[in-house]
Amino acid sequence: MFFGSTALFKLKCQPAVGVISQTTHISCSIVSLTDPKPISMNSLLTENKPCFIFQPYVNRMTGDSRFKVENGPSLQLHNMAISDEGGYWYHIRTSLGIEQVKFTINVTAKYSNLIITLMQKEMVDGEHADLYCNASGGYPAGTIHWFDQSNTNRTKSATLQNTQEIDGLFTLSSKLSFQTFATLWAPFICVFLNNKYEEEGENTSDLEKKGDYCLFYL
Repeated sequence: MFFGSTALFKLKCQPAVGVISQTTHISCSIVSLTDPKPISMNSLLTENKPCFIFQPYVNRMTGDSRFKVENGPSLQLHNMAISDEGGYWYHIRTSLGIEQVKFTINVTAKYSNLIITLMQKEMVDGEHADLYCNASGGYPAGTIHWFDQSNTNRTKSATLQNTQEIDGLFTLSSKLSFQTFATLWAPFICVFLNNKYEEEGENTSDLEKKGDYCLFYL
């Protein structure tokens, strides 16, 4: 279904960001010099298929029942899913005609707390060492950075694996490797960055160290 824009008003909708399994508010408004009569029909389509049609006068909704019309043109989407992410065409009909607008929905899910593990039983000066930092159950994909105790970024020595599970959520696993390890670099901080490169969490290694320590007095 597609309507041409024949209205004497403008329909505006803000981009929406929702959390998986929660309710998302989609803010829309009508801009007009003349107050139109109540909306007689709301309809929403993705770029591939219809979502719903709502006829307020008879209180009839057909299509995806997770969508609800609230406060005139604004919408709610209940039980957000990854498949809801994308672009939408929203159409309404009033006494001033039919108008349409396109908006987007982005989906997020919070990752679990970062967990740091060590393959070896202990970290020994001069020997090989591998540290792992893992996070799971999040969306969209992000990245992991490593820092040592002097706040030096060690990420160039790490490899990152992003795995999308069957439910669409991501598991991140970062491996930080040292061919010749120095205990003075510890402890290490593992930092999770989302897809906008914003920090969302971190964890500090609490691992057993073994080796020779040198103190320098200046």
